[in-house]
Amino acid sequence: MALFKFIVKSPSPFGGAGLIIVTFGIVLIVKGLYYSNNHVTRRSYGNVQKNLSNFILKDISDDVQINHTSLPINVRRHEEHATTSFLSVCDLDFKTLKGREKMALTSQSLIALESMFPESHAGGRFQPNGCRSKHRIAIIIPFRDREIHLKIYLSNVIPKLRRQKVDFTIYVVEQAPGSHFNRGMMRNIGFAEARKIADYDCFIFNDVDSIFEDDRNLFQCGTDNSVRHLVTGVDVFDYKLKYSILVGGIIAFTPEQFRRVNGYSNFFFDWGAEDDDIYYRIQRAKMQIERPDTNSTIGFMSTLKHKRDPEVKYRFDILYSRNNETSHKDGINSLKYTVKVISHKKLFTWIYVAVNEEEVLQGLDAGIRRKIAAYRLKTKT
Repeated sequence: MALFKFIVKSPSPFGGAGLIIVTFGIVLIVKGLYYSNNHVTRRSYGNVQKNLSNFILKDISDDVQINHTSLPINVRRHEEHATTSFLSVCDLDFKTLKGREKMALTSQSLIALESMFPESHAGGRFQPNGCRSKHRIAIIIPFRDREIHLKIYLSNVIPKLRRQKVDFTIYVVEQAPGSHFNRGMMRNIGFAEARKIADYDCFIFNDVDSIFEDDRNLFQCGTDNSVRHLVTGVDVFDYKLKYSILVGGIIAFTPEQFRRVNGYSNFFFDWGAEDDDIYYRIQRAKMQIERPDTNSTIGFMSTLKHKRDPEVKYRFDILYSRNNETSHKDGINSLKYTVKVISHKKLFTWIYVAVNEEEVLQGLDAGIRRKIAAYRLKTKT
């Protein structure tokens, strides 16, 4: 402002024309600074994008999906209560369910999937029409490099849940490159972030390659003292469980139950054992495992084919080092992660996060860390 006053008071060889020229120059400078800052913002976001899933990048560039900025949670919850409180609770008619179905393996584009489900709200929330669901569910899907699987999952699972008259929101939690995949940690992060967005009375953790076959297998949580495992048999194991304590694939916790076991361990990078660990956490919390009728096909699950990561022996060292004390210190209460992007897409809420593997593993015993380091050196992964 002082600069502007100085220019006005100074004599100009061009008179009024000089003042106009100088003023125009100032406007250009200010405008230039504005667009320069805007460019930095875009460039920063571009740096975040460079390692994203290809299908997410395509959606961003093509504007395929709705990117929705939600209202503040307290406002949204108030408005929602006002619009749904007068509705009667949904009464599920089992005659409308189709029972066991063969899985459709066609991977459709996200544009096609969006057109299939026009009734979805931004963020991947589906609500029953004309009634109020008994439950509000968050479906948490840990994700990395499984674009085709996610599309097949959406096309198979959404119609089944629509017939069940479930109020559900799908969360896809993607781990950024830079560390080995940690499925248990992605589930913990999904739980933590979804709770910031809305009130859910049930969290269902579903692997992206695990699809339930029968819509009579209701997506809901168990009783207060029973964690619900929605699987009684898997196709790749001749529709049996590989072992009796298996609770992988699809499992449901109430928020209270998940806090009671302190969620999943954050220490299982690479493949395997986080599901065995959660079983022992449930057991130590003196809760039961509840499943669909084992004398029927209701609890059958299909697994999409994929190349598995190599099994690592040190996972058992981590597993057997866990006990009540360590479980109370390792889980949702010890999460360390960075949220890079949260985007409310048409069919799901996408949460893109980064974790520091080295920092997380500092919580393990030194002997186990040495085994992990030796394995990494040997395999150079």
